[in-house]
Amino acid sequence: MKPFLFLLSAILAFSVSNAQLSLKEHIQGTAMAIRTVHPDSTDFSDLEVIGNSIGDARIVMLGEQDHGDAPTYLAKTRLVKYLHEKKGFTVLAIESDFFALNRGWDLLPKDSASVVKYLLNNIFTVWTGCDACFPLFRQYLPGTFQTASPIQIAGFDNQMMLPYSNQLAHQLDSVLLSLQLPVTKTPEYRQQIIPTIDLMRMWWRSKPDLALYDQCAAWLQQIRKEAAQQLSANDFWLQVIDNLLQENEHYRFLKDKDKYSKHSNNVRDLQMAANLAWLCKVKYPNEKIIVWAASQHISKTREDMPDNPRKVISMGGAFTADPSLAANTYVVGFSSYEGTAGRIGFPDYTLPKPKKESFENWVRPKGAYSFVDFKKYQQAHAADPGKFYMSGYNHYNVEAQWTRLYDGIFYIDQMYTCKKQP
Repeated sequence: MKPFLFLLSAILAFSVSNAQLSLKEHIQGTAMAIRTVHPDSTDFSDLEVIGNSIGDARIVMLGEQDHGDAPTYLAKTRLVKYLHEKKGFTVLAIESDFFALNRGWDLLPKDSASVVKYLLNNIFTVWTGCDACFPLFRQYLPGTFQTASPIQIAGFDNQMMLPYSNQLAHQLDSVLLSLQLPVTKTPEYRQQIIPTIDLMRMWWRSKPDLALYDQCAAWLQQIRKEAAQQLSANDFWLQVIDNLLQENEHYRFLKDKDKYSKHSNNVRDLQMAANLAWLCKVKYPNEKIIVWAASQHISKTREDMPDNPRKVISMGGAFTADPSLAANTYVVGFSSYEGTAGRIGFPDYTLPKPKKESFENWVRPKGAYSFVDFKKYQQAHAADPGKFYMSGYNHYNVEAQWTRLYDGIFYIDQMYTCKKQP
């Protein structure tokens, strides 16, 4: 029996070794150098390798390892320009306020000054406050409105807490009154329901008793049930109410620490996936859309991650569970070798050194920047994609089936942090 077990172990070890070798050979053999990440470089010939990998995909997701990775922001800005000018993408959907970047954006005059001011106020400051995002938010995006092909902005985050969303409760009140919903005729509607909905958006900062979350959820469920009888299933205001319901749930789990680790991230990512699907299917069904978000959100699965005992769901996983969306989506992750990371207002930290046998060490000979497409490998090894070490989820090198999480990886050799943009 012992010789048999020894032989079986040897066979399994050989199989794992061969799979690792196949992955390494594929990655080293297909890695293509990228000349620069600087957005001012309009010679996009080096980005054609990414464009060819994307093919006819209508949705391209661009990740980032941490909210403060300056060269990643530069690379993403250059990719936005390339995708817009060479591939016909006309919508930029950002991990920020769903209400502000849809309702407010649609009503905004599109002169350059108004666009710049609005973007700076209604996109999270991890991006708008970073010097590396200056070319995107203060120059390129507003400038497209002086052309025949402007880039429309959209948001998909159910954290509706940015300045324009101060108007959310008032505008929702007007809609509900115009529909003459039964709930609007109740004694508590004016004195309790609308004020509570207005306050709820800031409960992440000052958390009330759990009973108030339950009461708010009950009111919102009643509102949604009554509104759904008069509005179409895809109506924007039903989507807003759904976001309020999930925002309330998200903040409840932040308050209830016993449940936070199991549910809070899932609530947010599932709603962001629903919002993104709504943008792709309802608001912009015929447009090509760029998605700007954290890599952990856009990853197509988190089941294989070694740090995922909570079984956290990703937005990208929920989104691509729809075959019609999955078939038209290309997901780009990012990886880096060394340097510093950190967010504005928080201490910087040094990137941990990658494993000797890791994606970063395999592609580093290609130069400061490179790109690897995983699509062909995915198709050939769908049943057993194999594992390798990479810092693709954040800045920590872990072993996972990375070809299941992303369709391609943009490698950056030297990472550094944002400087605060005045």
